[in-house]
Amino acid sequence: MSKLVELRLDGDLKIKGFRATLAIRDEAACIAWEEITESLPANPNLAALVEKHWRQEYRSLAIPSRHKQEIVFPSLHSFLQSGTEKPATFSDFAWRVKLVKTDIRSSVKKCQESAEQVTLAMNAWLKSPEFREIDTRLRERLNVDEDIRVLIRTEDWHLQALPWQLWDLFKSFPQAEPSLSQFNFTRPEFLPKPARKRQVKILAILGDSHGINVAEDRKVLDNLSSTAEVTFLVEPQRQEITDELWEKSWDIIFLRDTGKQRVILEKFISIPMTV
Repeated sequence: MSKLVELRLDGDLKIKGFRATLAIRDEAACIAWEEITESLPANPNLAALVEKHWRQEYRSLAIPSRHKQEIVFPSLHSFLQSGTEKPATFSDFAWRVKLVKTDIRSSVKKCQESAEQVTLAMNAWLKSPEFREIDTRLRERLNVDEDIRVLIRTEDWHLQALPWQLWDLFKSFPQAEPSLSQFNFTRPEFLPKPARKRQVKILAILGDSHGINVAEDRKVLDNLSSTAEVTFLVEPQRQEITDELWEKSWDIIFLRDTGKQRVILEKFISIPMTV
């Protein structure tokens, strides 16, 4: 049975830290069968890394290659040393605009390095002694081979911007999948049922088998039965092919033949058939 893990983090990363409440229950159950409350300390360094990564390094990727304009201001000190008594005017300064070219490869590298720093700092923070009991409880109560949905609920945007999928805990539980939520939300009255996937419809025309390994082709197509609906026409007459093409719609037409059926198809769909 799949598990639902809810980790509620109430507070802020920069100053106060967080009150951390863990609840574990079966996905289908309404009441948690285990709940504990611990804490996580404030971490202004991690907050600064998150801000730098998203506001500076990540945003620098928005414009792949550009020239950045920098106005180089003159020195007012040199003008005053000239001894003139007249007021300074715009023309007295040698204004220059310097173009600095940025390289997308350099920006990508900086962004990747920044992301690694955030990940390392996040995992070090989640190993805090104050949080150890929650980490231990998760490792003891969860099973490696079960589906686990981890819901992290917080109002702090720094935590919402963390790469939770890279939490070291998930290395031990490959079936675990993190998601984020705020404290307040409204559950929809009706949850839409997932649409059934339509099977791919394949028309397999197996014609003259002289010199062709048709049996091997059929074996391959038979193995697609779980994802595709395959209809076989074995050495069909012209009318059989025509009827199938007129009466049904097909996603794929598979033809294995020395030539006769290929001519029929070319006349029917007006597209040259290639081997």
